[in-house]
Amino acid sequence: MSSEDEEEEGEYKKGGYHPVSLGDIYNSRYKVTAKLGWGHFSTVWLATDISNSKGEREVALKIVKSAQHYTEAAKDEIKILEKTTREDPNNQYCIIQLLDSFQVYGANGNHVAMVFEKLDVIF
Repeated sequence: MSSEDEEEEGEYKKGGYHPVSLGDIYNSRYKVTAKLGWGHFSTVWLATDISNSKGEREVALKIVKSAQHYTEAAKDEIKILEKTTREDPNNQYCIIQLLDSFQVYGANGNHVAMVFEKLDVIF
């Protein structure tokens, strides 16, 4: 893999990324199964919702860096997504659905986590 394929290890520090391992369980229900990707302010993981009453469901788990400005931006994103999800409950307008959000407390600080429906991209 090239350096463009992976985030920098030096960003796993106070204010930075939260270290995630396959098999980790977050919020007592989301079990990490694979890495989907990363961006400037978060990593995204494929996870299984193991507490879903309708059976296990795959979701995308986004964990934001813990620096305050990333946390504030994530909270704004959550507000916007909660509003769009609430105002379009049948997903008529095909906007990604926020399923859950919570805090992750770790060695690098407090991180905002967001859970999204898993989308299958077809080209």
